[in-house]
Amino acid sequence: MTTAISYRQRYRTNHTQSVLITILVSIFCMACETPTPKAIEQAGEMAGMQAGEMAGMQAGEIAGMQAGEMAGMQAGEMAGMQAGEMAGMQAGEMAGEMAGEMAGEMAGEMAGMQAGEMAGEDLSTEPIEGCVGPMVASDATSESAADNQVECVTCVGAEAPNFVLRDLNPSSCGVGQYYGIDGFQGQVTLVVLLRSTCGYCQAQLTLLEQMRFELLLEGHTVWLAIINEINTEGNLVAFTSRSTSSILQDVAEVNAWSAMSDMLMVEQEDGQMVEMRVGGDKDDMYIYGTNGRLARFLDDDNREFSLNLSTPEGYMNLKMALLEVLNQTTP
Repeated sequence: MTTAISYRQRYRTNHTQSVLITILVSIFCMACETPTPKAIEQAGEMAGMQAGEMAGMQAGEIAGMQAGEMAGMQAGEMAGMQAGEMAGMQAGEMAGEMAGEMAGEMAGEMAGMQAGEMAGEDLSTEPIEGCVGPMVASDATSESAADNQVECVTCVGAEAPNFVLRDLNPSSCGVGQYYGIDGFQGQVTLVVLLRSTCGYCQAQLTLLEQMRFELLLEGHTVWLAIINEINTEGNLVAFTSRSTSSILQDVAEVNAWSAMSDMLMVEQEDGQMVEMRVGGDKDDMYIYGTNGRLARFLDDDNREFSLNLSTPEGYMNLKMALLEVLNQTTP
Protein backbone atom coordinates (compact mmCIF):
# COMPACT_ATOMS: atom_id res chain seq x y z
CA MET A 1 0.00 0.00 0.00
CA THR A 2 2.71 2.41 0.99
CA THR A 3 4.61 1.41 -2.09
CA ALA A 4 1.64 2.21 -4.37
CA ILE A 5 1.18 5.67 -2.78
CA SER A 6 4.83 6.54 -3.16
CA TYR A 7 4.70 5.53 -6.76
CA ARG A 8 1.69 7.77 -7.42
CA GLN A 9 3.34 10.70 -5.67
CA ARG A 10 6.51 10.26 -7.73
CA TYR A 11 4.41 10.03 -10.87
CA ARG A 12 2.52 13.24 -10.09
CA THR A 13 5.75 15.03 -9.24
CA ASN A 14 7.40 13.87 -12.43
CA HIS A 15 4.36 14.79 -14.49
CA THR A 16 4.21 18.25 -12.95
CA GLN A 17 7.86 18.77 -13.76
CA SER A 18 7.28 17.65 -17.33
CA VAL A 19 4.41 20.08 -17.76
CA LEU A 20 6.45 22.92 -16.32
CA ILE A 21 9.31 22.10 -18.66
CA THR A 22 6.94 22.00 -21.61
CA ILE A 23 5.44 25.36 -20.65
CA LEU A 24 8.90 26.91 -20.29
CA VAL A 25 10.02 25.53 -23.63
CA SER A 26 6.89 26.92 -25.25
CA ILE A 27 7.47 30.30 -23.68
CA PHE A 28 11.04 30.31 -24.89
CA CYS A 29 9.99 29.28 -28.40
CA MET A 30 7.38 32.02 -28.45
CA ALA A 31 10.11 34.43 -27.48
CA CYS A 32 12.18 33.15 -30.42
CA GLU A 33 9.28 33.36 -32.86
CA THR A 34 8.21 36.81 -31.72
CA PRO A 35 11.35 38.88 -30.99
CA THR A 36 11.05 42.08 -29.05
CA PRO A 37 11.83 45.52 -30.62
CA LYS A 38 15.06 45.68 -28.60
CA ALA A 39 16.20 42.35 -30.01
CA ILE A 40 15.43 43.58 -33.50
CA GLU A 41 17.43 46.74 -32.85
CA GLN A 42 20.36 44.74 -31.52
CA ALA A 43 20.20 42.42 -34.50
CA GLY A 44 20.17 45.43 -36.84
CA GLU A 45 23.16 46.92 -35.16
CA MET A 46 25.05 43.66 -35.45
CA ALA A 47 24.09 43.30 -39.09
CA GLY A 48 25.09 46.89 -39.78
CA MET A 49 28.42 46.45 -38.10
CA GLN A 50 29.09 43.28 -40.06
CA ALA A 51 28.02 44.91 -43.32
CA GLY A 52 30.15 47.98 -42.55
CA GLU A 53 33.13 45.86 -41.76
CA MET A 54 32.74 43.93 -44.99
CA ALA A 55 32.18 47.08 -47.02
CA GLY A 56 35.19 48.73 -45.36
CA MET A 57 37.36 45.74 -46.05
CA GLN A 58 36.28 45.66 -49.70
CA ALA A 59 36.75 49.42 -50.07
CA GLY A 60 40.16 49.15 -48.43
CA GLU A 61 41.17 46.36 -50.75
CA ILE A 62 40.05 48.35 -53.81
CA ALA A 63 41.74 51.50 -52.57
CA GLY A 64 44.91 49.56 -51.80
CA MET A 65 44.92 47.99 -55.24
CA GLN A 66 44.42 51.38 -56.92
CA ALA A 67 47.10 52.99 -54.78
CA GLY A 68 49.44 50.12 -55.58
CA GLU A 69 48.77 50.49 -59.29
CA MET A 70 49.37 54.26 -59.17
CA ALA A 71 52.55 53.81 -57.13
CA GLY A 72 53.72 51.18 -59.56
CA MET A 73 53.01 53.43 -62.54
CA GLN A 74 54.84 56.37 -60.93
CA ALA A 75 57.76 54.18 -60.00
CA GLY A 76 57.83 52.89 -63.56
CA GLU A 77 57.75 56.41 -64.98
CA MET A 78 60.57 57.53 -62.69
CA ALA A 79 62.61 54.48 -63.53
CA GLY A 80 61.97 55.15 -67.21
CA MET A 81 63.00 58.80 -66.89
CA GLN A 82 66.18 57.88 -65.03
CA ALA A 83 66.97 55.23 -67.58
CA GLY A 84 66.32 57.79 -70.34
CA GLU A 85 68.59 60.35 -68.68
CA MET A 86 71.37 57.81 -68.29
CA ALA A 87 70.95 56.71 -71.86
CA GLY A 88 71.01 60.37 -72.97
CA MET A 89 74.16 61.08 -70.98
CA GLN A 90 75.87 58.04 -72.42
CA ALA A 91 74.77 59.04 -75.90
CA GLY A 92 76.05 62.58 -75.28
CA GLU A 93 79.41 61.29 -74.11
CA MET A 94 79.71 59.10 -77.16
CA ALA A 95 78.71 61.98 -79.42
CA GLY A 96 81.28 64.21 -77.70
CA GLU A 97 84.01 61.63 -78.19
CA MET A 98 83.08 61.25 -81.84
CA ALA A 99 83.01 65.03 -82.30
CA GLY A 100 86.42 65.27 -80.63
CA GLU A 101 87.82 62.59 -82.90
CA MET A 102 86.38 64.30 -85.96
CA ALA A 103 87.72 67.66 -84.83
CA GLY A 104 91.12 66.10 -84.25
CA GLU A 105 91.08 64.53 -87.71
CA MET A 106 90.05 67.83 -89.31
CA ALA A 107 92.74 69.72 -87.39
CA GLY A 108 95.27 67.13 -88.48
CA GLU A 109 94.20 67.51 -92.09
CA MET A 110 94.44 71.30 -91.87
CA ALA A 111 97.86 71.07 -90.26
CA GLY A 112 98.97 68.70 -92.97
CA MET A 113 97.67 71.00 -95.70
CA GLN A 114 99.41 73.99 -94.15
CA ALA A 115 102.65 72.08 -93.72
CA GLY A 116 102.37 71.01 -97.33
CA GLU A 117 101.79 74.58 -98.43
CA MET A 118 104.81 75.80 -96.48
CA ALA A 119 107.01 73.05 -97.84
CA GLY A 120 105.77 73.58 -101.39
CA GLU A 121 106.01 77.40 -101.31
CA ASP A 122 102.33 77.59 -102.38
CA LEU A 123 101.20 80.33 -100.03
CA SER A 124 99.58 83.24 -101.84
CA THR A 125 101.48 86.54 -101.95
CA GLU A 126 98.52 88.51 -103.27
CA PRO A 127 96.95 91.07 -100.88
CA ILE A 128 93.73 89.83 -99.28
CA GLU A 129 90.79 91.98 -100.36
CA GLY A 130 89.26 93.86 -97.43
CA CYS A 131 91.99 92.64 -95.08
CA VAL A 132 92.23 94.45 -91.74
CA GLY A 133 95.92 94.73 -90.89
CA PRO A 134 99.26 96.07 -92.08
CA MET A 135 99.60 95.95 -95.86
CA VAL A 136 103.27 95.05 -96.00
CA ALA A 137 105.22 96.23 -99.01
CA SER A 138 108.55 94.40 -99.05
CA ASP A 139 110.96 93.51 -101.84
CA ALA A 140 112.46 90.66 -99.83
CA THR A 141 112.16 87.19 -101.34
CA SER A 142 113.72 85.17 -98.54
CA GLU A 143 114.55 85.24 -94.85
CA SER A 144 117.54 87.26 -93.73
CA ALA A 145 119.26 87.89 -90.44
CA ALA A 146 119.51 91.34 -88.86
CA ASP A 147 122.49 93.36 -90.04
CA ASN A 148 121.90 96.50 -88.00
CA GLN A 149 123.99 96.80 -84.86
CA VAL A 150 121.51 97.48 -82.03
CA GLU A 151 123.35 98.16 -78.79
CA CYS A 152 120.41 97.28 -76.55
CA VAL A 153 117.28 95.87 -78.22
CA THR A 154 115.37 95.68 -74.92
CA CYS A 155 116.06 99.31 -74.00
CA VAL A 156 113.43 102.01 -74.51
CA GLY A 157 114.07 103.94 -77.75
CA ALA A 158 115.95 101.11 -79.46
CA GLU A 159 115.39 100.35 -83.11
CA ALA A 160 113.99 96.94 -83.93
CA PRO A 161 116.40 94.38 -85.38
CA ASN A 162 115.94 94.44 -89.17
CA PHE A 163 115.68 90.69 -89.78
CA VAL A 164 113.22 89.38 -92.39
CA LEU A 165 110.91 86.37 -91.91
CA ARG A 166 107.99 84.91 -93.83
CA ASP A 167 104.39 85.40 -92.76
CA LEU A 168 102.75 81.96 -92.74
CA ASN A 169 99.25 82.87 -91.54
CA PRO A 170 96.75 82.38 -94.41
CA SER A 171 94.43 84.90 -92.71
CA SER A 172 97.07 87.62 -92.43
CA CYS A 173 97.23 90.60 -94.76
CA GLY A 174 100.91 89.81 -95.35
CA VAL A 175 100.49 86.08 -96.00
CA GLY A 176 103.35 84.59 -98.00
CA GLN A 177 105.43 87.76 -97.90
CA TYR A 178 108.85 88.30 -96.33
CA TYR A 179 109.16 91.25 -93.96
CA GLY A 180 110.25 92.28 -90.50
CA ILE A 181 109.15 94.51 -87.62
CA ASP A 182 109.94 97.62 -89.65
CA GLY A 183 107.02 96.68 -91.91
CA PHE A 184 104.66 97.82 -89.14
CA GLN A 185 106.15 101.30 -88.75
CA GLY A 186 103.48 103.99 -88.50
CA GLN A 187 101.29 102.12 -86.03
CA VAL A 188 101.77 100.97 -82.45
CA THR A 189 102.87 97.34 -82.78
CA LEU A 190 103.00 94.53 -80.24
CA VAL A 191 105.58 91.84 -81.00
CA VAL A 192 105.29 88.60 -79.00
CA LEU A 193 107.59 85.56 -78.97
CA LEU A 194 105.47 82.40 -78.85
CA ARG A 195 105.76 78.66 -79.49
CA SER A 196 102.92 77.00 -81.42
CA THR A 197 103.34 73.68 -79.56
CA CYS A 198 102.79 75.39 -76.20
CA GLY A 199 99.25 75.28 -74.80
CA TYR A 200 99.86 78.37 -72.67
CA CYS A 201 101.03 80.26 -75.79
CA GLN A 202 97.89 79.22 -77.66
CA ALA A 203 95.72 80.59 -74.86
CA GLN A 204 97.80 83.78 -74.81
CA LEU A 205 97.30 84.28 -78.56
CA THR A 206 93.52 83.89 -78.25
CA LEU A 207 93.44 86.63 -75.60
CA LEU A 208 95.89 88.83 -77.54
CA GLU A 209 93.45 88.80 -80.45
CA GLN A 210 90.59 89.55 -78.09
CA MET A 211 92.46 92.53 -76.65
CA ARG A 212 93.37 93.83 -80.11
CA PHE A 213 89.73 93.91 -81.19
CA GLU A 214 88.67 95.28 -77.80
CA LEU A 215 91.07 98.21 -78.27
CA LEU A 216 89.85 98.67 -81.84
CA LEU A 217 86.28 99.07 -80.58
CA GLU A 218 87.59 101.69 -78.16
CA GLY A 219 89.14 103.61 -81.06
CA HIS A 220 92.75 102.35 -80.80
CA THR A 221 94.68 100.50 -83.51
CA VAL A 222 97.41 98.07 -82.48
CA TRP A 223 99.15 95.74 -84.90
CA LEU A 224 100.07 92.31 -83.56
CA ALA A 225 103.03 90.27 -84.82
CA ILE A 226 103.85 86.80 -83.52
CA ILE A 227 107.33 85.34 -84.02
CA ASN A 228 106.96 81.57 -83.82
CA GLU A 229 109.91 79.61 -82.45
CA ILE A 230 112.26 77.72 -84.75
CA ASN A 231 111.19 74.17 -85.75
CA THR A 232 107.60 74.47 -84.47
CA GLU A 233 105.90 75.34 -87.78
CA GLY A 234 104.47 71.80 -88.00
CA ASN A 235 101.87 72.80 -85.39
CA LEU A 236 101.22 76.26 -86.83
CA VAL A 237 97.50 75.52 -87.23
CA ALA A 238 97.23 75.94 -83.45
CA PHE A 239 98.03 79.63 -84.06
CA THR A 240 96.44 80.29 -87.45
CA SER A 241 93.09 78.97 -86.17
CA ARG A 242 93.17 81.57 -83.39
CA SER A 243 94.48 84.68 -85.11
CA THR A 244 94.27 86.82 -88.24
CA SER A 245 97.47 88.68 -87.34
CA SER A 246 100.96 88.26 -88.78
CA ILE A 247 102.71 85.05 -87.78
CA LEU A 248 106.37 85.27 -88.74
CA GLN A 249 108.15 81.91 -88.72
CA ASP A 250 111.65 82.03 -87.25
CA VAL A 251 114.34 79.89 -88.91
CA ALA A 252 117.85 78.85 -87.86
CA GLU A 253 119.46 81.09 -90.49
CA VAL A 254 117.84 84.16 -88.88
CA ASN A 255 117.35 83.20 -85.21
CA ALA A 256 115.12 86.20 -84.56
CA TRP A 257 114.54 85.23 -80.94
CA SER A 258 118.24 85.62 -80.27
CA ALA A 259 118.27 88.95 -82.14
CA MET A 260 115.55 90.18 -79.75
CA SER A 261 117.76 89.57 -76.69
CA ASP A 262 120.65 91.34 -74.91
CA MET A 263 123.51 90.30 -72.69
CA LEU A 264 123.30 92.80 -69.87
CA MET A 265 124.84 93.24 -66.45
CA VAL A 266 122.01 92.64 -63.97
CA GLU A 267 122.16 93.34 -60.26
CA GLN A 268 121.24 90.34 -58.11
CA GLU A 269 119.41 90.41 -54.76
CA ASP A 270 122.72 90.20 -52.92
CA GLY A 271 123.96 93.31 -54.75
CA GLN A 272 126.37 91.50 -57.08
CA MET A 273 126.35 92.35 -60.81
CA VAL A 274 126.00 89.33 -63.08
CA GLU A 275 125.88 89.21 -66.88
CA MET A 276 122.57 87.73 -67.95
CA ARG A 277 120.60 87.24 -71.12
CA VAL A 278 117.56 89.52 -71.15
CA GLY A 279 114.74 89.13 -73.65
CA GLY A 280 114.48 86.67 -76.49
CA ASP A 281 112.50 84.18 -74.36
CA LYS A 282 109.11 82.57 -74.87
CA ASP A 283 106.22 84.90 -73.93
CA ASP A 284 108.38 88.07 -73.94
CA MET A 285 106.58 91.11 -75.38
CA TYR A 286 107.83 94.26 -77.15
CA ILE A 287 105.70 97.35 -77.75
CA TYR A 288 106.93 99.59 -80.58
CA GLY A 289 105.73 103.14 -81.09
CA THR A 290 104.57 104.68 -84.36
CA ASN A 291 108.19 105.65 -85.13
CA GLY A 292 109.30 102.02 -85.06
CA ARG A 293 111.29 102.37 -81.83
CA LEU A 294 110.82 100.33 -78.68
CA ALA A 295 108.44 102.01 -76.25
CA ARG A 296 108.15 99.21 -73.69
CA PHE A 297 109.81 95.84 -73.12
CA LEU A 298 107.74 93.39 -71.04
CA ASP A 299 109.87 90.58 -69.65
CA ASP A 300 107.87 87.43 -68.92
CA ASP A 301 110.44 86.56 -66.23
CA ASN A 302 109.41 89.62 -64.22
CA ARG A 303 107.32 88.07 -61.44
CA GLU A 304 106.25 91.51 -60.21
CA PHE A 305 104.49 92.26 -63.52
CA SER A 306 102.29 89.35 -64.61
CA LEU A 307 101.70 88.82 -68.33
CA ASN A 308 99.37 85.84 -67.88
CA LEU A 309 96.39 87.09 -69.89
CA SER A 310 94.13 84.40 -68.45
CA THR A 311 94.16 86.33 -65.17
CA PRO A 312 92.50 89.74 -64.68
CA GLU A 313 95.79 91.17 -63.40
CA GLY A 314 97.86 90.02 -66.36
CA TYR A 315 95.24 91.08 -68.90
CA MET A 316 94.95 94.56 -67.38
CA ASN A 317 98.75 94.93 -67.09
CA LEU A 318 99.22 94.48 -70.83
CA LYS A 319 96.21 96.56 -71.81
CA MET A 320 97.31 99.49 -69.65
CA ALA A 321 100.85 99.26 -71.07
CA LEU A 322 99.45 99.42 -74.62
CA LEU A 323 97.16 102.34 -73.76
CA GLU A 324 100.11 104.18 -72.22
CA VAL A 325 102.06 103.86 -75.49
CA LEU A 326 99.00 104.71 -77.57
CA ASN A 327 98.38 107.89 -75.60
CA GLN A 328 101.95 109.13 -75.30
CA THR A 329 103.78 111.39 -77.72
CA THR A 330 106.49 109.98 -79.96
CA PRO A 331 109.52 109.23 -77.77
